[in-house]
Amino acid sequence: PCTDKPIAPPIILIGGTAQVIASWQGHIQALGKNRRLIIYETRGQGRRTVLDLNLASLNTHIEDFRRIHAALQLNGPVDLCGFSFGGRVSLGVAAEAPELVRRLVLTGVPAERDAVGRLILQSWKAGMRVYTGE
Repeated sequence: PCTDKPIAPPIILIGGTAQVIASWQGHIQALGKNRRLIIYETRGQGRRTVLDLNLASLNTHIEDFRRIHAALQLNGPVDLCGFSFGGRVSLGVAAEAPELVRRLVLTGVPAERDAVGRLILQSWKAGMRVYTGE
């Protein structure tokens, strides 16, 4: 259809550590109304939660994002919306691959982890070890 409005680039949603695609259900219609919407589950999210924590560094997530961007043939920068852990991944992508990012929308992402944040991360890692039998 002919329109005077430029088509916005895709928006990619990246959730927090324990989120899955269904967590975004209430936002899909509004966010995808005028642009392509992609909900991206990183390593350790979604149905397949078995994760080798040695293969889940921020650099690994950034490289995964590069591969997803290329595989989807997005042909230009995207808008990233990240919550908590997804915000950290989004910041990492913006820092290491700025050519892939037009705009960031972040929430629940502190500048650094305080004692509570470190405890939450340690508990998550311990839970993953129990889940995977390590």
